[in-house]
Amino acid sequence: SDTQGMYEVEIYIERLSGPLAHWHRLNQDFAIKLRRQFLIWQTMREDLRLEHAETARQLVVDSGSLEASPAASGAGELAEQP
Repeated sequence: SDTQGMYEVEIYIERLSGPLAHWHRLNQDFAIKLRRQFLIWQTMREDLRLEHAETARQLVVDSGSLEASPAASGAGELAEQP
């Protein structure tokens, strides 16, 4: 975001199989839980935020090392590029 102290999160979710109604229900639940985590994040002390952010950096795969879309490549799973 262009606003100081305001961050953006962009999430891409693609249904690969299963009934559409189930996909909608499960992803709505996921979005509600994710929103709850962001609300909790806002209440945390700065030192705890920094600690959690560092832990996340160690756990999250760099999205630049993944293929753009499994559907576009014909793959069923994301794969790390060499």
